[in-house]
Amino acid sequence: MSNNKSVLSKSLLVILFNVSGMGIRFLSNLVLAWLLVPEMFGVAAIITTVIIGMMMLSDVGIYDSVIRNEKGEEKDFCSTAWYMQIGRGVVLYLVILVIAPLLADFYEVPELTQYLYVAGLALILFGFKSIYMSVLQRRMDVLPELKLEFIAQTVTAMATVLIAYWTGSIWALVVSHVINGVTLALVSHFYTPRSFYRFAFVKEYFWQILHFGKWIYFGTLATFLTGHMDKLILGKIASLQELGVYQIGFTFAAIFYSISAILMGRLVYPALAEASRDNVGSFHRIMTDLKRVLLPLIGAMLIFSWLVAPYFFTYLYPAAYHDAGWISQYIALMIWFMVLSDFHSAVFVAHNEPKITAIVSLGVVGLRLVFSLAGYYLFQLPGFILGMAAGSLVGYLIYKYLLRKRQGYSNYYELFLFIAGLLFVVVFSFGREWLAGSEMARIAFSVASMAILGAGLLIYYKLALDRRSLALA
Repeated sequence: MSNNKSVLSKSLLVILFNVSGMGIRFLSNLVLAWLLVPEMFGVAAIITTVIIGMMMLSDVGIYDSVIRNEKGEEKDFCSTAWYMQIGRGVVLYLVILVIAPLLADFYEVPELTQYLYVAGLALILFGFKSIYMSVLQRRMDVLPELKLEFIAQTVTAMATVLIAYWTGSIWALVVSHVINGVTLALVSHFYTPRSFYRFAFVKEYFWQILHFGKWIYFGTLATFLTGHMDKLILGKIASLQELGVYQIGFTFAAIFYSISAILMGRLVYPALAEASRDNVGSFHRIMTDLKRVLLPLIGAMLIFSWLVAPYFFTYLYPAAYHDAGWISQYIALMIWFMVLSDFHSAVFVAHNEPKITAIVSLGVVGLRLVFSLAGYYLFQLPGFILGMAAGSLVGYLIYKYLLRKRQGYSNYYELFLFIAGLLFVVVFSFGREWLAGSEMARIAFSVASMAILGAGLLIYYKLALDRRSLALA
């Protein structure tokens, strides 16, 4: 039971830090919404997607290799990985210099070239982040990385608001990437002991990382497209104003997807990678226990975002952003299926089968593209979001089928959670309309529903841990 509580406590620690950091970022976004117009957020969404895409599209498994490889804590291995990380950043910026004018022409935003030249400097800066942070994640020591990201988010948010206040310009959003990169690179080395540094490049380790990362690359490519292709598509088929409002709504709902992604990277993947060194039975038990510990928490957070979103944007944001409320609600459903797909993709990577993850993930990208475009054609933005959700749902079902066929693993706990969550939402929706007549009454009913949701979650964890119904080891 102590190990169950350890995983749960680390999960709560991850959530605490990320909610705090993202709370600061949301507060800054709220202020920025009053200082900048939606079109600026639309252009910034394209810039952010390109920067993140460049990082993810060049992922050759450096981070995963440090965690997964038996020599992941050796100084020469880490030094080689760090040099590869720095070299990647430099190459990526050179690519930015080439493609920026092409992207500016494609989106018909001439200024985009200059914006990308400046924001792209973050790619070089990210490369200088200490590789020691990956070693700590290998040990499942999550606190230093959480502190690092919290500091970076706080510094970036404060600086962006100040620049926006002084200039009222989109440049505030552009240079935020550079500020974030500088902070991450500098502060990460304060957590790194001097004894860790050894400046060496070992060809053997270089090829080991590339060999392991060849399928990681395709999986990461698919992950990027799954998580960010919506902005790239909307940037072309919709107006920049619509994209800007969508980005604001997505940012609100995606706070919980970001938390789940961090949980996957810092708890799920390391725990599964360690279990995979034992036996299949142990691997399956860990997989089941991780679902029982983490998925109820993620599901509850998504329901919370669904309850809060309409009030959040109606009462705190200018009228131009009010549509972000219902957009966030649709996105919450999409994120649930993305989380399920991500969890099961991590299972295959941890089991040393990244090829499966890469192939399935790329297939999901194609499905999301087709379904989202068809949905937009038929039902505009709601259909677009539901199409994205449908693509991730199909991906999750494919992973479940492969797990059962290849490993004989069948567990549908997440299906029970989805049905329970759906019933809660349906009961809440009807109850709010029938029992709450005035706006204040509806708000009170929503608050009571959130209290019930939180109490139910606490009771679940208390019963599950006290009865030792989890066997995480």
